[in-house]
Amino acid sequence: MSAFLEVGRRLQLGGDVTQLSSVIGKTTSQLEQAIGYEKGRLRDGRNLLFLCDDVGIGEFRWGHTTALSGGRSKDSYEFQGKRYHAEIQDEVRFDIYKKQGFDEARGDRVFEAKMAQERQLLRDRTSPRRIIIKVLPNIRHDSSKPWWVQYPDAAGSSAIRQWKLTKPKWFVVAANVRPGFVYSGGAGGQALLT
Repeated sequence: MSAFLEVGRRLQLGGDVTQLSSVIGKTTSQLEQAIGYEKGRLRDGRNLLFLCDDVGIGEFRWGHTTALSGGRSKDSYEFQGKRYHAEIQDEVRFDIYKKQGFDEARGDRVFEAKMAQERQLLRDRTSPRRIIIKVLPNIRHDSSKPWWVQYPDAAGSSAIRQWKLTKPKWFVVAANVRPGFVYSGGAGGQALLT
């Protein structure tokens, strides 16, 4: 088991983030299902990191929900013997252009407005919707396993919103949630035994 990170420590990270309200009160198994973590990934506890930095346009990819692991489309294509999945943001952009009659200027305006709305959500630091980094498990990523095993699509009704930071940002470790506990809100590691 890896050690918990020190509460209050600041570090720079990229990767998937979600809203605080999606994490509060969830048991380990509920959170694994909601985030799309392999069963048992959170059994040794987890760290919650609050985003401190501003996120600009072009510094994130909109991932819709965790029902699409890592923001990847369910549709795939094969190229040179490998299977690829498009990102949902790219599919949404294409759909917008299609609805705008492939008028590039109009399509860009509509898409940029969508990304501006998503950026506003990434800037919220005061409400239960505030953004935290994807829950950081004490059981770290295993490079010997394929991503779809470690990060399965979340079950439909348990899926939560997600964004992927493409540029490292500053976070502060807000809480350590020990095995068998749920996060009840607040900084400093407030957690309750389930």
